[in-house]
Amino acid sequence: GAESIINDAKMNEFLHKYFPDKIEDFRKMRESDQPDDEIVKAIINDDVDILQKIMNNHPSLTTVIPYNLFDSLSEEENVSFINYAALNGSIKCFKFLLLNHSVIDKSSLYYAVLGKNIEIIRIVDQDYNKKGIDADYCFNSYDFYHKKIEKYKIFAPIFPAIIKHQNDVFDWILEQKYINKDKTNNALF
Repeated sequence: GAESIINDAKMNEFLHKYFPDKIEDFRKMRESDQPDDEIVKAIINDDVDILQKIMNNHPSLTTVIPYNLFDSLSEEENVSFINYAALNGSIKCFKFLLLNHSVIDKSSLYYAVLGKNIEIIRIVDQDYNKKGIDADYCFNSYDFYHKKIEKYKIFAPIFPAIIKHQNDVFDWILEQKYINKDKTNNALF
């Protein structure tokens, strides 16, 4: 067998699906600039009908986004379907997954803010409030982007709002999570 020159296990596994027998499929995918995984495409396009059909036809399907070339987040550890829907602002898929027992976790708010969909952000925030999850809205220079607690990554969701210039999302987080809780001046940090 051919030796692997790529050290990343996920990328290696991904490439072995195409090489050496399916090079044309790989070229088509690369040229279309779209992943070839049907679930990933359904979530990106917020096509709940296709997502539902695939999930109904494959009840034992894993609920983790597979690696793909077009999404740097697929390199993250186990991005769930619901977090991927939040990341893409795919409200129909997000609601479908939520109604079908997908779990909002401690990193969901971060993905929701990246996805820029206020409705998803509010749903996640309400779920956090109901479950008593305290999202880390404050930050300091030591854990500038994120910190790990237990096995979950907890991200300060205000960062993607700032980085992506999402003024409406930033204003909502500032009002709901800081000003309404009397966190001002130095209490923000």
